[in-house]
Amino acid sequence: MYDKSTEGTGHLTHYIIDVDGSLGASAEGGKPLPYGYEMRVDFPWTAKRLFTLGFVEEPWRRARQETGIPSVGNLESKAFQPKHWRPLEEVPPFRKLTARDAYWGAKLVASFSAAQIAAAIDAAAYEDPRAPEFLLRTLIERRDKVVRFWFDRVAPLDFFHVEDGVLRFHDLALDLGLTGRREYEVEIDAAGGARGPDRLRLPTTEMTLPQGASRLSLTLSVAGSGAKSVRVELARKGSDWVVARVRHA
Repeated sequence: MYDKSTEGTGHLTHYIIDVDGSLGASAEGGKPLPYGYEMRVDFPWTAKRLFTLGFVEEPWRRARQETGIPSVGNLESKAFQPKHWRPLEEVPPFRKLTARDAYWGAKLVASFSAAQIAAAIDAAAYEDPRAPEFLLRTLIERRDKVVRFWFDRVAPLDFFHVEDGVLRFHDLALDLGLTGRREYEVEIDAAGGARGPDRLRLPTTEMTLPQGASRLSLTLSVAGSGAKSVRVELARKGSDWVVARVRHA
């Protein structure tokens, strides 16, 4: 969380919460099946059960979470849907979640390679030989679902930098193999007498910056996608361009 001081600066404080219940088992054994599907006090689901006289079938009843591996507990990836995941409590980070927040989190999730996930599982030293293979497959599937869901909602264009007057960036979905080659649309707002069009379509993740401008504001989106765009602001530093700000969603 960002802690802003009175002088106008601040710092990030990182909290580690409920490590024992992050996967399918906690200190007391396998997690209850509704965890992740319902909050501890969930008024919408309580109302559904009341008005249907209990005949409604909750999603967690259809999900096959029982692994048969005591150390793994209750965990699955087939029925898991990022859109419908729920915390146990209505805590501020989830209540105030924005698309920009979710993209940042998905980018962190995407950064874990299969090899890194396997190394973390290996470090846990599970005694049951079935556990590592199951966890690796399940966590990779859940990772990919989280990444696909949010990258479809916020354009995963990132790591902008300028080399020799050319703006270069990464399409994280393309880097991860989640999509094939695609094109990008750019809206250009230039200050200082720039010469060139105010809209471009890029076939690659590169763009030659216009001449004559002192500042540039670019809005980039994935062609044909409904994902929220990315805004990139650039400023002159001598004869070179520098990326001043990047804002997703």
